[in-house]
Formats: sequence, structure tokens, C-alpha cells
Amino acid sequence: MHKAKKNYLWNVLWILAAGSLWAQTPPDVQQTHDVNVNIQTVFTLQILTVNDYQHPNASQPDNGNGAVDFFTRVPSATPYVLAQAAGDYAVRLQVESNYTGTWYLKVKGSGDFSNGSTTFPLSRLGWRQDGSSSFTPMSTTYATVTSGTATAPTNIDMDYQLQVDWSDPPGNNYSTTITYLLTTTP
Repeated sequence: MHKAKKNYLWNVLWILAAGSLWAQTPPDVQQTHDVNVNIQTVFTLQILTVNDYQHPNASQPDNGNGAVDFFTRVPSATPYVLAQAAGDYAVRLQVESNYTGTWYLKVKGSGDFSNGSTTFPLSRLGWRQDGSSSFTPMSTTYATVTSGTATAPTNIDMDYQLQVDWSDPPGNNYSTTITYLLTTTP
């Protein structure tokens, strides 16, 4: 009987041990997956609005030709300013960029004002970022207007001033082309 009791105890221990193995909490199971995305480069410059000169030294909406017009002017000791008051502007640009470095907004003119037969100097047209105090003479080489880093669409307003001098030959339809450049090159 002693052997039967020993077998019985052994069987009970084996059943208890086996039961505890079956009743164990299962291990955690883990699965993974990737999330992919392509982020498109955004690096844009737009001319949103151009305004025309309105006496005295203010702006009015463009007359529909897409150009900044100073209309008919006479020589004057003081320049004609398109737009003297902050918030009044000649040109509104919009920059947007997700470029991770610094971007630069630059401006230049194509050459002297010309009507096909006579000219007067491009440098008589000055530019400034709206709200700045002084004007920079327009040149045929790029000058930096402002710079920045990644930005949601941001408006940049530009003011112009035009000096009509007594030595400028009378004529109609003088024009020059102004180019704005958004670049990563300082």
C-alpha cells in the first residue's frame, strides 16, 4: 500500500504540474507594419496683385493690363511713391516653401525704361519691402528683398517709387520688366 500511496501522490503532483502548465497565461504576440508617405517639395512664388499709382502717392487696383502703371507724370523734384502708407503696395507676392534651408527672394529689372525710341535709367525706379523706410534703386542684377525658412503661404508686399527727372525725354509707353526670383542661392 505504501507503493500505491506513493504512486497516487506522484500522479496528483504530475496532474497539478501539468494543469499549471496548461493554465499559464500565453505570451504577448506582436506584429508590425510600416507607414509610408512622400512629401512633395513646395517652392513657389506667385504675383498675387499689382496696383497702379494714384495721386497722391497711393495705389489703386490694376487697370487690367497686369502692369504697375504710373500713368502720365511730369518731372518732379520728389519721386512718385506707389505706396506711401504701410499696407498700401505696388505688388503683392506670395512665397510658400517647405525647403529646410534658407530661401531668398530677389528682384531685378530688365534694363532702362524704353518706349522703342528713347530711354531713361532703370535706377529711377526704386523698390522696398512694404513698411521699410528707404528705397533701393532698381538694377539689372538681382538684389535680395528678404529671406526666410520653411513657411506656409506668406505675402510679401512691395512698394515702388519713380523719379521723373527734367532730363528725361518726353514720350509715351515707357516700360521695363521687373523679375522676382525665389532661390536657395544667397
